[in-house]
Amino acid sequence: MLSDSVVLKENHIQMITDQLGDIPSADAANYGLYYYDTRHLSAFELRVNGLKPLYLSHTADRNYIATFQFVNPNMLLPDGTRVPRQTLSIRRTRFVDGRMFQERLGFFNCNHFAVDLEVTLSFECDFLDMFAVRGYVQQRLAGQQHTRFDQKQLTFSYVGRDKVLRHTAVKFDQAGEPLSAQSVLFRLHLEPHTPVSLSLYVRPSVGRARPLKAPAFDRHLESLARSYSDWDAACTRFETNNEYFDRSLLRQSRLDVRSLLEFDTIPANGSHPADKADSTSHIVPSAGIPWYAVPFGRDAIITALQTLVYNPEIAEGTLRFLAYHQGKKVNPATEEEPGKIFHEIRRGELANLREVPHLPYYGTVDATPLFVILFAETYKWTGSEQLYSDLLPHAMRAVEWCNRYGDADGDGYVEYQPRSEGGVLNHGWKDSWDSLQYEDGRVASTPAALIEVQGYVYRAKRELSDLLEQHGDTGSAKRLRS
Repeated sequence: MLSDSVVLKENHIQMITDQLGDIPSADAANYGLYYYDTRHLSAFELRVNGLKPLYLSHTADRNYIATFQFVNPNMLLPDGTRVPRQTLSIRRTRFVDGRMFQERLGFFNCNHFAVDLEVTLSFECDFLDMFAVRGYVQQRLAGQQHTRFDQKQLTFSYVGRDKVLRHTAVKFDQAGEPLSAQSVLFRLHLEPHTPVSLSLYVRPSVGRARPLKAPAFDRHLESLARSYSDWDAACTRFETNNEYFDRSLLRQSRLDVRSLLEFDTIPANGSHPADKADSTSHIVPSAGIPWYAVPFGRDAIITALQTLVYNPEIAEGTLRFLAYHQGKKVNPATEEEPGKIFHEIRRGELANLREVPHLPYYGTVDATPLFVILFAETYKWTGSEQLYSDLLPHAMRAVEWCNRYGDADGDGYVEYQPRSEGGVLNHGWKDSWDSLQYEDGRVASTPAALIEVQGYVYRAKRELSDLLEQHGDTGSAKRLRS
């Protein structure tokens, strides 16, 4: 459905459009601007003199920036002037920076006469939860939506049934004229061979709205590009004797890893997450773009393990983020248990209302022993005693989960039995409902003890016992080995 889409992502913002850069109104492809599992733009369309510009090409190889090139169709101006096809260059340059989406519309008149254009930008904002967009759950919207427009800003706001206020602010660098509650007209005068531009800035937000100040487009883009370069320079560099391989596959792989990273804030010393002054930010890889661009326990751990040689900050951030959300109580609705590592976390309205169990959802049998493995491997790579001291209690609680809750029947094997109505049936890496089958094709019943999970538990206990012995706790080390 999204095979022809253009997807940009940076931190918690995703922009998914068609090849024209539009979010078509009332489409069936789930395009939109997403922030914290909520669609903050459900339509965004460009028209020039009432017409779609003619598409030529687009590029989006850096994941956070895209450029779309167009020309004009044949046009007849109100004064009778004919503007031949392909005599106006129209370019859309856009990027997402983790806080907002920015776009510059550039126009260049190749004619020998001036051209007056009417540029219309149309927006819609439905504030649908990601699960509702994808059709998994039907969302009953609260109906408290408001739209406000002044000459340079269009603001959508919505108070959900979870009592959370969400905003989408669209700011322009020049004054426009409202055509409707959701469409804005800009009149541009193009002299021959003289570039003209129109910029807009879209910021989604949750909670109290703050004034939107339009940043300098070029300076902001340069800063974002520099952050990617700085990240790349801080990571291990791989080179082969094939320059094309290095430039295409390896370079693109590094960019892809960087685009998957989220910079999640977790409270320090038990403070409230909203208290930014007493919080710390940690790197966590998300599971996949576009629909799984949130932390998944298993996916984040395996990604962190595989990128230890590339940058161990990913592993440390993952460990600290997962440790913060480690299970504390028994809750059948979310599959939470003391010491358990979560499967998936969502931040939208349906999760807040508990209409989906993902706040977070703990329906995974393998993330908990994998957490211990990542803890041991990260210490081996970094030798960080601070990491060891901070996270050892969490690793011990994870092992305790394997022994007690993971092996509920005491037979020595870690198994799972799903309990949440809104969760997944199977809790291994193959979590589709029919992924476990008997030889005759019948769907296997649960509880199930997956073979790879027993290997994870064995390795987790062996590696943790080595670390404990290295730090002088021979008694605990001996118990784990036995």
